[in-house]
Amino acid sequence: MTSMRQPCRMPQCQLAFLGLICLVVVGMTGCSESEPPSADKAAAGKDPNGDPAAGSNRAAKKFQELKKKKPDYEMGALRFLLSPKVNEGGGADMDSQFADSPPADSPPADSPPAQAAAAGVDQGSGEDAMPRRLIKPGHWTSTVQPMKSNYRDFVGRVTTTLLAVNMRPLVWKDTPFSLNFSRPVVLAKGRKKWVDGELLIPGELKNVRVNWQLQQRDSFTPIHQRTLPPMIQMPSNQYFLAVLAKEPGRYGYLQVADAIRAPWEDEWGEISQRQYQVLLIDATRPLPLPANVLAWTSLAMMVWDDVDPSRLTPDQQHALIDWLHWGGRLVVSGPSSLATLRGSFLDPYLPVTSTSTCTVTREALRTWNAYWTPAAKELSRQLQPAATPWSAIALKPHSEAVEVPGTAGLFYQRRIGRGSLLVSGISLSERDLVNWSGFDCFLNGALLRRPRRRFTEGPYGGVRVEWQDFPERRLDSHFTTSVRLFARDWGTEVFKISPVVPLSVQAGSRRGLSQAPMPTMNGDGALANPRRPGGMGSWDESSEISNAARFALREAAGVRVPAASFVVVCLVVYLAVLVPLNWMVFRALNHLEWAWIAAPIIALLGTVVVVRQAQLDIGFVRAQTELGVLELAGDYPRGHLSRYMALYTSLSTTYDLRFDDPWAVATPFPARLDDPTLRGQAPVAVTLARQQQTELHGVAISSATTRLVHSEQMVELEGALEWRKTSQGHPQVINRTGYDLDDCLVLRHLRDGKSVLSACWLGRLRSGQSAAVSFRPLPASGLAQSDQTIPYATERGRSALATNPTRLNIDPLLKLACRWDKADDSWYGARAEYRLVARIDQPLPGCQILPRASQIRGATLVIAHLAYGDLPAPQPDTNSRRDLASSERKERP
Repeated sequence: MTSMRQPCRMPQCQLAFLGLICLVVVGMTGCSESEPPSADKAAAGKDPNGDPAAGSNRAAKKFQELKKKKPDYEMGALRFLLSPKVNEGGGADMDSQFADSPPADSPPADSPPAQAAAAGVDQGSGEDAMPRRLIKPGHWTSTVQPMKSNYRDFVGRVTTTLLAVNMRPLVWKDTPFSLNFSRPVVLAKGRKKWVDGELLIPGELKNVRVNWQLQQRDSFTPIHQRTLPPMIQMPSNQYFLAVLAKEPGRYGYLQVADAIRAPWEDEWGEISQRQYQVLLIDATRPLPLPANVLAWTSLAMMVWDDVDPSRLTPDQQHALIDWLHWGGRLVVSGPSSLATLRGSFLDPYLPVTSTSTCTVTREALRTWNAYWTPAAKELSRQLQPAATPWSAIALKPHSEAVEVPGTAGLFYQRRIGRGSLLVSGISLSERDLVNWSGFDCFLNGALLRRPRRRFTEGPYGGVRVEWQDFPERRLDSHFTTSVRLFARDWGTEVFKISPVVPLSVQAGSRRGLSQAPMPTMNGDGALANPRRPGGMGSWDESSEISNAARFALREAAGVRVPAASFVVVCLVVYLAVLVPLNWMVFRALNHLEWAWIAAPIIALLGTVVVVRQAQLDIGFVRAQTELGVLELAGDYPRGHLSRYMALYTSLSTTYDLRFDDPWAVATPFPARLDDPTLRGQAPVAVTLARQQQTELHGVAISSATTRLVHSEQMVELEGALEWRKTSQGHPQVINRTGYDLDDCLVLRHLRDGKSVLSACWLGRLRSGQSAAVSFRPLPASGLAQSDQTIPYATERGRSALATNPTRLNIDPLLKLACRWDKADDSWYGARAEYRLVARIDQPLPGCQILPRASQIRGATLVIAHLAYGDLPAPQPDTNSRRDLASSERKERP
C-alpha cells in the first residue's frame, strides 16, 4: 500500500487495469462480510430495478401502454347537415349531428380500417356495406366533422374532393376544371373540434364519391384521408322537412303520413316516392342547421316546437330569416313556443301575439270537422278531445296575418317575403289531433300549404294519390317546395311529358331504392320525367338564366380595341411633342444637341401614356367582365347576388377570386355547353377555400382564352326597396338601398283565370328618393317573351344615351326579369305580385380578382319582389284513403 502512494511510473493502461481489479476484490469482500438481511428488511429495501420479476411486470405494463396509445389524430365521420343515413331497405335515420360519442359508421381511430385510411388505402367494399347518406343533388350541402390532435397543436387544412366512377377527381361539366373544397383547421392539443365545410354535388351525375384529406398547412401532404361510399341521390320532387323539438319523437307520425309518403301504385310496378324526408332534430342539443342560407335550398319546411331561439348561432339566425324571405315555410307549434319567441330574432315576423291560455272543447272543433273532414261524415271521423279539453292559447292576429280556414282561430299565418310563418295555438303533437282521421288532409292543405289531392285505388289493390287539379304533375317539385331563387329557377321547366314509354322503363321499373328519379305515367299512358334532377333551387348551369348570362357575356367579354380617332389623336400629339416642341425647348437653352438625347426618352414616355390610355400592357391584356343579378324580397335589406364573370387573358394567367362574404360559393361556369374543344384536355384543379373570406384559387387560363366563373352570395344593403302608400293612398317606391337605380320599371301581375300585366316607367331612381307609381296596361307584346322586345324599349334607349352609351347589354336577362314564369309554377305563381326591375351600371363590391385586370366592365340587374298576393285558400282533399276502404266494403256481397 505504501508503494501505491509513490508516483506511479507504470503505463496508463496497466494502472487502469490494476485499479479495476482492486474495485472488484473490495466489492466481493464487503458482500461476504455483511450480515444477511431479514425478510422484512429485504422486502422493505428491495430494489425493483434489480428484481427480474419486477422488470417483467414493468415491461408488460409498458407494452400495454404502447398498445393502448392514442393515434396522433382522431377523425370522426364526415357528416352532411340536413342529410340522414339510408339503409339498404330505404329507411332514413337522422342521427345526432353533434353527438359526443363517435358515429356508428366511423371505425375506432386505432382499428385496421382507420389505419388503412390514414395510410391512404381505399376501403372499397367495406365502406359500401355501411349505411349511405341521402343527399339532394345540385344543392349546396353543409358538412361537419369532429377532429382532435392528441399530442401536439396542429395547423393545416381539410380538403374535400369529388371523385368520379373511375376514382379520379370529378371534372366540372363543360369546363377544363376539377373543383376541390377546402378550409383551414387549427387543432389545440387534446381538444375536440367540429370542423364545418360545404360542397356541391352536380345533379346530373351518379355514383359520386367524396374523398376528404387532412393536410399539412405548407406542404399539403395528406396525413389522414378517407373515401366515403357513393351517396343516395334524392329524386327531383323530394325535399327535407325538419322538426326542431325538445321531444322530436312525438313527431314520428310524420314519417308514415300519406302527405309525406305520397303512396303510388300503377300497372308499371313503379314504387312510391316520398315527397319529404323528415328530419327529427333534438332541440336540446346543438342544432345541425347550416349557417349559410345557400345550403337551405333543399329544406322545404321546418316545424318549431318549444325551441330556445338562443340555441341558434347568429349565422344560423340570419340564414333562417333569409330562407323565409325566399320561400321557406316555418310552422311554430304551440302553446308554449310563442312565449319563448318573444324578444327573439323571430319576434318581428310572428303573425300573432298570445293573450291568455284557454281550452279547446268539442264545440269549438265543429268548424274543423265541417271544413277539413273530406267526403264521409261518420262520427268516428270527427275531431274531438278524447277525455279532457286541449290546452291552448288565445291568439291575437297581426294586421298582416290571415287565419287558416276552418281552424276556429287557432292557426294564423303571415307572408314573409316569398315565404310564410304559421303559428298554432295548440300542440301539433296532440294525440287526439294526430289520431284524427282527417289530420292527413289538414297536414297537406293547411300545414304544408299544397293543392288538394285525390285518392284512387291502384291496379293491384294498393293506394295512389295525386293532385286533383294537376293530375299529370305528381312528381313536380313546384308543388313540394316554395323556395325560389330567380337566378336558379326563373322560367325553368322541371317537368316534361314524353309521348313514348321506353321499353327499358317497362322492364326495369321494379327495383328497390333508386339513385335516380323514377318515371311516372300520366292518364294517357305518356311518360313524365323531371327535367332537372335537383328540382327547384338546384345549381344548374344550363338553366334559362344561366343561358341568358352566358349569351350576354359572350357578347360583352373581350378586349376593347381603341378606336381609330384615338390612335390618330395620340399620333398627332406624339409627333408634336417629339419634333417641334423638343426642338424649341433645347434651342431656347442653347443646347440643341440635347434634343437627340431627349428623343428616345420622349418616345418611351409617350408609349407609356398611350398604353395606359388604351388599357393595354405592351400588347398583353387582362380583361374582366361581370354580369350580376341582385334579387330582393319585400322590405328586406339583404339581397341574393349572383355573379357571372368572364376572365380574359392574352398571356397565360392563374386567377384567384376573393369574396368579402365568408359564406359565398363559386364554381367554374361553362363558356359554352357541349364544348368539343375540351376533349382530351387535362383537368386543372380549382379550390374553393373557406376561411375569413371565401377564395377560389387556381383558375388557370391559357393565352388568348376566356373562362367563366359563377358565384352566389348574400349582400347587406343600406336599406330596402320599400313598397308604401302616399298620404293620398297611392302606391310608391322608396329607394334606400344605397345605389342609384337606372331604367326602373314597376310591373304588376294579376292572375284571376288569366294573366293581366300592367307597368309603370320610373326611369332613374336615386338612393334616398321615392317615386309615385301609376300603372297602365301592357299589350300582349309587353310580356317580353324570348322573341319579343322589352317593355318601354324607347325609354330605355334614351336612358342609355343620357347615362352611359357604352354600358353593357343585359337585354337577355331583362327579358326574363320582365316576363312572368310559365305555367309550370301554376300554384305559387298564381298569386299576384308587384315587381321592380332596374339596372346598376357597375359590378357590386364584394369580389376581388387577382391579378387585377386592366379592363373591367360590369352591370347588375336588380329584380325586387315588392309585394305578393295571397295564395289560393287552402282546400280539403277530394276524398281520403278511408273513403276507398268504405267503398270497397260496400261493394262486397
